[in-house]
Amino acid sequence: MFRSRALQPTNGLSLSLNQTFEAKKALPDTAAAEAPGEAVGAGATAGAGAGGATGSSAQAEIVQLLGVRTSVIQYDFVEADSVGTFLSGFRTTRLSNEISSHFLQGLQVSVDHDLFEDERRQDGTVDRSFKPHLASVNFSFALGSNSGIFRWLGLGGGEDAQQEEAGEEGEEEAEAGPATGVDEASIIPGVQAARRGPSRQTDADGRGGGGWSANLSYALQRPRGDGASASQMLNGTVTLHPTPHWDVNWRTSFDVQRGAFNDHSIRLTRDLHRWQANFDFLQTATGNWQFRFEVSLMDNRDLKFDYQQRNLDAGRRGDPNRF
Repeated sequence: MFRSRALQPTNGLSLSLNQTFEAKKALPDTAAAEAPGEAVGAGATAGAGAGGATGSSAQAEIVQLLGVRTSVIQYDFVEADSVGTFLSGFRTTRLSNEISSHFLQGLQVSVDHDLFEDERRQDGTVDRSFKPHLASVNFSFALGSNSGIFRWLGLGGGEDAQQEEAGEEGEEEAEAGPATGVDEASIIPGVQAARRGPSRQTDADGRGGGGWSANLSYALQRPRGDGASASQMLNGTVTLHPTPHWDVNWRTSFDVQRGAFNDHSIRLTRDLHRWQANFDFLQTATGNWQFRFEVSLMDNRDLKFDYQQRNLDAGRRGDPNRF
């Protein structure tokens, strides 16, 4: 007899677990030296009216060393009682754990486990057994020229310059005042952008060049079963700004199971003031490649010159009759 779980009563229990390991940063020597003096001065001037406050305004910053967040586990007592087995009451069959840290903000780790293995018998009933199985792993890590780890090592130094530049731009806009009325900037495309200068963002060094960023990700999928095959994929992306007018982007993927690269994608971008030139090269897993060159007006992307060249006969390199 078919029984719908949506129509039967439920008596459930939900359980979640979050683990956090934290630490306090040490106060600078100047703040530690000023803290006692500030506390005594406040007590002498405020007296009893301050409510007896004797602490210092300087407080140590709390950082998260490691955080582990586990998905919610749900259990239904009614289902377990109706079936007659304890394991049948678990409504959560996959457990997920996410790992994070403030020291490595670009790090993201997710691990999933299948908790049970269900085997269907000949009479239609399901026999559930507790057999944890690693189902998937997702890992990604991002780094850049303005990452926190490089600032701690003293290799960044571009954040202050970038903030000062943003502050100067804000002061200039405040002195100019709000724009009123209708002028040529509101009806002619690109006039306002030309006044503000190039739309390209500056890098961490504040000079518009020398910045870089990299992103590495790994994905593992392991289906349960003897005949199921696992898949492992490694993806990488690198972006460089060697000069104020050149951008380089490279993306690739590597199949760990096959031990071969799937594809490559390279893009070179050149800023030509009001125009932009793109050089794209793409190679697929089969060996076919494509080259594309495009020059477009940034104020009107429909006005462009596009050129493409493709190679679709990479597997016939030894054929003397091919063109």
